[in-house]
Amino acid sequence: MKLHKCLQIFLLPLFALVFAPAANADNRTVVQVSNMLDADDETIVLAGAGILTRSKGQVNVSLHMTGLGSIAAYTAWWIVFNEPDDCSDPCGLDDLIAGVGQGFYATGYISGADGTANVYASLREGSIPAGADRLSEFFGFDPATETGLEDAFDAEIHLISARSHGAVLAGSAALQIGTFDGLCGPAPDFANCVDLQAVVFPAVDDDDDDDDDDDDD
Repeated sequence: MKLHKCLQIFLLPLFALVFAPAANADNRTVVQVSNMLDADDETIVLAGAGILTRSKGQVNVSLHMTGLGSIAAYTAWWIVFNEPDDCSDPCGLDDLIAGVGQGFYATGYISGADGTANVYASLREGSIPAGADRLSEFFGFDPATETGLEDAFDAEIHLISARSHGAVLAGSAALQIGTFDGLCGPAPDFANCVDLQAVVFPAVDDDDDDDDDDDDD
């Protein structure tokens, strides 16, 4: 798959519902719920959703998807923009190339016989987890910009929630659900793999948090 097809997610509009955080900003928790989107056509909203919970030092996501293949292999990918104000509007592929964003492995999974999947992943602030594939390895982005998640509330977070790796094959499942290019075919096209679904969570606005607290007074 070509680069612009792999990373369609960056051109997606933001569709997120943000629940009010706790009053204590140091220990607040913020929950965001976003519709699942077609990664190839950002105007199509799919029958699925993602839930991102932001708390001190980490984020946790649950992805709930339908319309997948039966007993098929998929991977999910974090796309993190630590400084979304430095992005073009919206954060996109140009920003990733410019080093404003970074992409790396979140988790892998096998869909159910009915084509559904419920997937969970977490990410702590700090360096990218050791052993996780990074998009820079495949597309030549500057690895020096890959600093991991810097602030759980300030970052704009996208996920490629369903990158397909085909029917599960005995002896190859670990590659299929654990790597970017597992059974995808040769670079740079990776033609056997397709990004199917995506979800976007905007950064938390501190001013909005303060407004919520004021409304409670």
